[in-house]
Amino acid sequence: MKKCSLVKWTVRLCFVALVVSSGVPLGAAESEAAGEVAVRSKSATERLETQYPSVIVHRSKLGTVDAHALFAGTRMTAAPTPEEAADAWLAEYAIAMGAEAATFKLQRQFPLQAGRFEVFHYGQNIDGLPVEYSRGRVLALEPREDDPNWRVVYAASGAFTTPPADGFPGLRLSADDANQVLRRREDLSDLDEWMPPKLVVLPALREGDVTRRVWKVAGRNSDKAAARSLMFFVDAVTAEVVHERSEIHNSDLDGTITGWATPGTLPDVDTNLPEEVPLVGVTVTAGGESQFSDTEGNYLFDLPEVEQTVEVTLDGEWVNVIASQGTELVASGTATPPSTLSLVLNDAQTEFGTSQVNAFLWTERTHDFFSDLLPDFDGIDVALDCFCNLDDACNAFFDTFGAPSINFFAAGTVAQPGGALECANTGFSSVVSHEYGHFIVNEFGLVQNAFGEGYSDVVSIFLLDDPVVGTDFFGPGTFVRDIVGADQQYPCGSPFVHTCGQVLAGVWWDIRLGFEAELGVDDGPPTAHQLFADWSAITTGQGFFDDDAADPQMAVETLIVNDDDGELDNGTPDFAVICDGYGEHSIDCPEIPPLTFSYPDGIPSLLLANGTTEFTVVVGSLAAEPSDGTGTVFYSVNGAAFESAALTATSVANEYTVSIPVEACGDLVTFYLSAETTAGDVVNDPLDAPTTVRIAGVGDAETVTLGDSFETDLGWTVGDDLVPDDATTGAWERVAPIGTEAAPGVDVTPDPGTFCYVTEQGSVGGGLGEADVDGGKTTLVSPLLDLSEVALYLVSYYRWFSNDTGASPNFDEFFVDISNDGGLSWVNVETVGPGGAGTSGGWIFHSFNVADFVEPTDEVRVRFVARDLVNPASGTGSLVEAGVDEFTVRQFSCLADSVSFVRADCNGSGVFDISDPIYLLEAIFGGGVTLGCEDACDADDNGITDFTDVFGLLAGLFTGGEIAAPFPDCGVDSTPDSLVCETPDNCL
Repeated sequence: MKKCSLVKWTVRLCFVALVVSSGVPLGAAESEAAGEVAVRSKSATERLETQYPSVIVHRSKLGTVDAHALFAGTRMTAAPTPEEAADAWLAEYAIAMGAEAATFKLQRQFPLQAGRFEVFHYGQNIDGLPVEYSRGRVLALEPREDDPNWRVVYAASGAFTTPPADGFPGLRLSADDANQVLRRREDLSDLDEWMPPKLVVLPALREGDVTRRVWKVAGRNSDKAAARSLMFFVDAVTAEVVHERSEIHNSDLDGTITGWATPGTLPDVDTNLPEEVPLVGVTVTAGGESQFSDTEGNYLFDLPEVEQTVEVTLDGEWVNVIASQGTELVASGTATPPSTLSLVLNDAQTEFGTSQVNAFLWTERTHDFFSDLLPDFDGIDVALDCFCNLDDACNAFFDTFGAPSINFFAAGTVAQPGGALECANTGFSSVVSHEYGHFIVNEFGLVQNAFGEGYSDVVSIFLLDDPVVGTDFFGPGTFVRDIVGADQQYPCGSPFVHTCGQVLAGVWWDIRLGFEAELGVDDGPPTAHQLFADWSAITTGQGFFDDDAADPQMAVETLIVNDDDGELDNGTPDFAVICDGYGEHSIDCPEIPPLTFSYPDGIPSLLLANGTTEFTVVVGSLAAEPSDGTGTVFYSVNGAAFESAALTATSVANEYTVSIPVEACGDLVTFYLSAETTAGDVVNDPLDAPTTVRIAGVGDAETVTLGDSFETDLGWTVGDDLVPDDATTGAWERVAPIGTEAAPGVDVTPDPGTFCYVTEQGSVGGGLGEADVDGGKTTLVSPLLDLSEVALYLVSYYRWFSNDTGASPNFDEFFVDISNDGGLSWVNVETVGPGGAGTSGGWIFHSFNVADFVEPTDEVRVRFVARDLVNPASGTGSLVEAGVDEFTVRQFSCLADSVSFVRADCNGSGVFDISDPIYLLEAIFGGGVTLGCEDACDADDNGITDFTDVFGLLAGLFTGGEIAAPFPDCGVDSTPDSLVCETPDNCL
């Protein structure tokens, strides 16, 4: 990765610095409110991270508000519609962004990538007033084959804040008073146009500042050639100007001239004389009707056969050209239909005329370029004012005073310390498209500054496919910015917004080069363009001040819109190209596993006794390339030290056959795999092995004795017969959970499953301690489990336990116990807490071998106990929440331990004849017959002896019907079931 290097620049800075007062110290009420929100935000973030362990959290902070808060990288809240999914995420986690969900105000919603995503743009309103700089984004991903719900995969905000704990103080300053405060300032005497003040909320932008109500007032001078357009924020109580910013975003003289030029993007100079081109989208008027010329510059009217006057002006669908010097271009002529009349706007080809045509064409083209990439975003679908030929030189700017506008200067010279600079008319290709980029930033509600400069450069270099902005701006061989030559790195460290903007522009140009190298010159650049537009729809941009235009959050955002499954921890289709682009400018992407391990035939949970179990694994590339032939398996039997063995490579690169040799039936095997990257790094699967490993039982057959996802009631009970439960609240119940900062908000079962057991259901939006365990214990007991066969039994479950909040955090414990006498006595399986891992919530998987704790019988029960005790040292307790889901008991049977018999010889006579079905009939009708070998009478081997078996035995005797094995020779039952064979006389 490249290191940051500082490049010296010669700068004419036309950007007014932001001015912020030092403010007043944070008051007690404000400090208390901010502290409470910070605690709740931290708690909500931790809850989100436990609910969704793969979530990426990124924050940057200015003052007491989050300049950025991002949560992404995994599939989060689910709902049938994208609107419901977004609302659900905000209802549960909005406070993690630093603000209450009720203050989020939806500003715009539109689909992305042909409806695969739905984008939601939010601002913040407090007490009915908009919060300046606030912007929020939520992205919902469409349902997929295995999940019928929309899922939130990205949520981010900037500058969301909270009011003081006691509310805002009363207004002491009127709108007129705010105007007077500004007009008394001598340094603003040139501002002769003012917009009516608006009352807004200004967040705390600097450490020690406070969130306050302010009057937002815009003022400018009417001389565009020496333009100043400023926005002021006047405290509505103290009358202090607490913040101001420039509303003009210039293309000025930032940068060192290093010398690159590209034909096709030059200004109006002697070496690049104008050519006659079709004008697309100009306004054509005739016979009282108006239309825009088509994509080839044509127009067509259906008018009476009388003389008609046709007039053309540079007012287009997306731009209105206004000439500050020279005559505004108008062409007209007369003709009588039917006839053809072609008009030329600027036959004279003067500077002032050519600049107007240039500005018109490149504004329309830039609009269409971006609109084609993001057709459902209509924020730029307005006719933008475009002022040409301003009476100054060497500049251009975007202005938001009143109606937004882009502005371009006439050719001329400006004095510089090193001598005068002569500049072409700035109304040409890359300069026009750059300024239009500022308009796009404005319509997305993002902060300009370095981000706006970098973003606008990207618009220009992508549209023109040229990494140089302002070629020949100061004469032949000069330029304004050379993105490739600058190679600006993160963090930028420069005070100049145009310099730091080149971090973002450089990232996207390198992404474009990466796609071209991978997809070719025809498909590569358009792919980069589309990715940039999709990213534009969700990014929250950068902070308030002149900082870096790009940062690691933007890398995450770019990966989010490139992702195809809602999970970033398995990479994205173009992860390498995107992360290489960011990496070229010293911005790291989030870490993902270097390699993938996939199992085409699944991962076995049963290993065959007295033999070798084989299965296939394929090692793939994510952040690195696998080295073929390096696969290894590590396995441990019954907790012994891990043994290792090389995997057997197949004929396919990086595909292996895994072989795990085992002997004794009833053993428990843990195992994991590894492979190396081409760089020699070892990658395990599971990634954190051997902390986490795969578990398998050894046997001849595997049966799920109980698989309970709690979607239906299978007989669990709440209460303790030996020591009665005494919790006053928080008793176990089976519900679709409503989450809090301590309790689960979703179950573990894949959709459409929703139910699990939790320690009492709270209400939507309820408090943290509304339904937690209080005053004692609550016990959840499994139904009776018959585990009496000779077999290995593995019990597994997901548990949730949180006790790290409340007045005495990390004081209480959570118990999992097992009994083999129906609950008369109990043995502890695991104790969670009072501190350490597993005490902060989150669904955690655990499994155990029943025989490690009790002898398996037909009266096994498992119980889960959550309790809340009083800490004698403080007289208070923890806030306790618990949950259980996906409880499973697997039986691994060993046929070698089963009794041998011959099926069909039901009465054990040693001969299969008519007496066998008669014997079974007598047993069924209670004729005093006891079946000594039930398995021998089970003709179809379905685990039940009934009339079907009588008919099966008769068919086997008289019509050649099939009898299940073992038949006709002696053997063991190949299908474990509950039938017993106590008297195997028929094998004698």
